[in-house]
Amino acid sequence: KITTPLSKLGYMCPKSGAIEPLTHQAGVRDFCDLENLKLTSSINQALMTDTLPGFDIEEEVNGFALSFYKSGDRESMTMDFKIRPGDVYACLNEINLVLKSIETSLKEIGPTDEEDNLIEAFTELSSQFSEKFNKAFNVTKRSRKSWGNYKIHEKNCRVCEIIEETDTVESRDRKFKVRGVVDCKSQGCIVLLKCGTCRKSCVFACKQTVSVSIDSLPSQQWSKCLEEHKVKLTITEKLKKVNDRTLEYGRVSWADKLKATSLK
Repeated sequence: KITTPLSKLGYMCPKSGAIEPLTHQAGVRDFCDLENLKLTSSINQALMTDTLPGFDIEEEVNGFALSFYKSGDRESMTMDFKIRPGDVYACLNEINLVLKSIETSLKEIGPTDEEDNLIEAFTELSSQFSEKFNKAFNVTKRSRKSWGNYKIHEKNCRVCEIIEETDTVESRDRKFKVRGVVDCKSQGCIVLLKCGTCRKSCVFACKQTVSVSIDSLPSQQWSKCLEEHKVKLTITEKLKKVNDRTLEYGRVSWADKLKATSLK
């Protein structure tokens, strides 16, 4: 089992001869020499040798980013690494943004149905660096809501009138956590409707905003319930990737978990 040096996440690495573990993680599986590489990767099957990370070991490099990641001390950037006080924020913020960009890019091109060690490592690395950066420079984040459903309109919004402000959703015998910060403007979501009058429930997926989707339900029966009955709405999940496949999988799996009708 290999533990990455910064994020401290562990993963199982099969024996790979002389291949260094991080190179193995980048996609190198087996090679005899630099001219004959056999590459496989769950992230990019077309990975070429010239895209692998590398650097000149003879060249002097400034280790300010690694030092800050370990200590969180902004004063040492000037004392130990000779960065001008007025440039410290910009230099560290650039690293902060680069890590966030790498994390986002890996999530976009990575596998959708399985965990990926590389994505997890960069997510943890980016999160920890950002936390230390915000603390060092007293960066106050805008209050971030916890995962759950939120009402954002007092009136003239059909969804906000019936949405349940909750962070859990219940079936007959189980309780599940809502995945994401969601409201009537959320897109790419799985939605649960419960009719208190008919005592029935259904789950549907929406690629557009929940407000738009609720006005175009394919079921006349549920359209009638929304008009005449006491209906409650809960957004169960905001999908990380939105396409026909993930929407259908989310709709079917949530309907099964919540013992509700799956509404296409």
